Amino acid sequence: MTMTIDKNSACESARTEFLEWWHQEGNALGEGKYKEVAEKVKSVALTQGLLQKDIILHYHWFRFGFPLYYGEKQGEQKFLPIPINDGKILSWQLENEISNSCWPIKDPSTNSYFIPKVTENKIPPPSGSCPTDQYLDRLVKVARMSKDSKEYRILEALTPYAGLISNCGGWTYREISNLVPGYK
Repeated sequence: MTMTIDKNSACESARTEFLEWWHQEGNALGEGKYKEVAEKVKSVALTQGLLQKDIILHYHWFRFGFPLYYGEKQGEQKFLPIPINDGKILSWQLENEISNSCWPIKDPSTNSYFIPKVTENKIPPPSGSCPTDQYLDRLVKVARMSKDSKEYRILEALTPYAGLISNCGGWTYREISNLVPGYK
């Protein structure tokens, strides 16, 4: 009897082990057992035969608040949700690793993992002191006028941030959750 391992299960297990290590007090990307746990994720991603896809990692950083990440696959209108941990890892690996990242990302449209070949697009805040919630408010105002707008598509991709956004203030979260399905 041959046993097959689900590609998603193998990736999720390796990712979970890495994230548990990373979130233990005192652990940081690039330090301690980083190489060991990162190599395990890379090995699983490569042995599972995951597809490699080019993406642009859009990274909005703010002086106050939290960063926002989402991906863009060539030729697709819809942006790819990139949870904050995944965005931080991809961005860090892109800046600090010799080769491109091997951190597998789950594509919600196919419900499967792939290895992103990343080009990063760092987007500074609209003004030097614009916090995350003010930026989100601006997106809401434009997205409310058109669900075909880039701003609406960005809000769609930020569904993994619903918990963080709910802490920004009632108005922002309420407006986004009324506008974009998936925030509730």
